[in-house]
Amino acid sequence: MNSNLVNTEILSKETGLDSLGNTSCIYPKDLTTQEPVSTALDDINLCAEISPALSDVEPPKIKSPKNSSPSGNFINFGLSGNQTNQRDTTIPIGQSHLSEVLNLEYLASYHKPIEFNYENNNVEILVTGATGFIASHIVERLLLRGYKVRGTIRSLESSTYNYLEALPYAKQNLRLVEANLLNSSIWNEVIKDCQVVIHCASPYSMDFNDPYVDIINPAVEGTKNVIDACCLCNDVKTVVLTSSIAAIVGDYENGKVYSEADWNEVSNPLIEPYLYSKTAAERLAHRTIDEQRPDLNLIVVNVGMTIGPSFRTDINQSVQWIYDMISGGIPTLVDFQTGWIDVRDVAEIHIRLFETKESHGRYICVQGMHTLQDIARIIKVTKPHLKTPSIVIPTFLAKLFISLFTSKSAACFLKKTMGKHILISNAKLVSHLSDYKFIPIEESLTDTCTDLQNKFKIQSSLFSFLRS
Repeated sequence: MNSNLVNTEILSKETGLDSLGNTSCIYPKDLTTQEPVSTALDDINLCAEISPALSDVEPPKIKSPKNSSPSGNFINFGLSGNQTNQRDTTIPIGQSHLSEVLNLEYLASYHKPIEFNYENNNVEILVTGATGFIASHIVERLLLRGYKVRGTIRSLESSTYNYLEALPYAKQNLRLVEANLLNSSIWNEVIKDCQVVIHCASPYSMDFNDPYVDIINPAVEGTKNVIDACCLCNDVKTVVLTSSIAAIVGDYENGKVYSEADWNEVSNPLIEPYLYSKTAAERLAHRTIDEQRPDLNLIVVNVGMTIGPSFRTDINQSVQWIYDMISGGIPTLVDFQTGWIDVRDVAEIHIRLFETKESHGRYICVQGMHTLQDIARIIKVTKPHLKTPSIVIPTFLAKLFISLFTSKSAACFLKKTMGKHILISNAKLVSHLSDYKFIPIEESLTDTCTDLQNKFKIQSSLFSFLRS
């Protein structure tokens, strides 16, 4: 049996940490001596908050750092001078040639070395929401493979994207542009000359003031604007859409095996706008391409609960569960189970899917099914100095009191999922990428906790007596 397949049997309560090899990322020695290549981006007219009228489009707003070439045709990002030229040809796991300068830990953890492919330098790939938790890892791996990457961000005036500029090969191959998802007038120019579009940008939150303004409209209308532009641009051959298992699993029918054929038909937009938005946005993408440009290949990656180390200094919703476990935010556990996946696997799978022939349609992207109790036990083994909750509240009690400790949306979700054990099958993905090995959940949790410890002070809480 393929070890990557999610098994329907109850997970073993015994956990252990696999030994890790000293994998490295291979870099060509002479890349930094090459002459910069000019791009068509210099003529692009992009900005964030502009009028929908095409006649009102503002002048180009593409960042030109101080070390841009004199000609102005090539936009450099990253370090200048001989700092780049001093790179060794390999970077071991956890080390960074940039760390001394930028205090940025290089977060690569690969099963195999990634070789820079000069042929990929002829391909430009757009990644929307490039600063995001998942998207930033995708950008990193695209750059390591030699692709030219165009990343959209909300504002070029912000310093929140500095970690992107510090990535290997960002200086040569990364272009950052401002783009507002809801501004339909700019996306034809944003996408122009890109062969692959990876659409990651979408809000993810269980907290909101207005479900349509905060969650649904940005997700659905934003996806519509991007997909419409892809359909009109003949340069684009493949669209990779980052979706979620939330678009697949809605009712949490106990004992059911869910696959790519399933759709979430039950989420209420007013109470669970995030779950609703993932289904609505993905369906719109399928429908639009079927109607407007059937020859455009759509690949959808339905990701599970995504954890792992982050380039960002904030915490995404999935990692928040882990942070709450080790910091005392969750004093006890509830009987909740879902599919988990490492962010580095998610990024790698996005790329391997568009690089692999015959990739098409939906792919559930989970490493395995784990309960919160499984997660807590694994952390206890791999990080024994951290205290995690050890008591699981009976489901009937949890349903009575859950609303006191979380948002209305999260409470609604947990009430219908607690106490139910399902299988979200990754069989299609495992069969299609038969040689791919997922990062073990033990490694994912270890790296997640280490990353959180490096960024935040983890203290004992008032409820320490409930934790072991």
